[in-house]
Amino acid sequence: MSVVRAAIAVELAANLTIRAHYSTNTAMPVHEINEQLRAANGLRGKFQKHILKFYKNTEHESSIKALNNICKEINDQRNSVCHSGTFKMKREAKL
Repeated sequence: MSVVRAAIAVELAANLTIRAHYSTNTAMPVHEINEQLRAANGLRGKFQKHILKFYKNTEHESSIKALNNICKEINDQRNSVCHSGTFKMKREAKL
């Protein structure tokens, strides 16, 4: 279950990042921000539809792309546990 907990923590951090960006940089109402979060549908969607775009052409772009690759792996591990019932070895959980 540690893989699932880690994935949840990462997605919560993505939610906070998205919420903070829209709250700080736009006049978007909270209910629209909430809809954006729902529509992004998962960690991969939140990175593809929001976070990568926030940092495009900035000094942080390469770091965010590297983080996105790590998040893809975490998400894949989570999905194999949640959707296929796969058990993870300790080395896989230490990702």
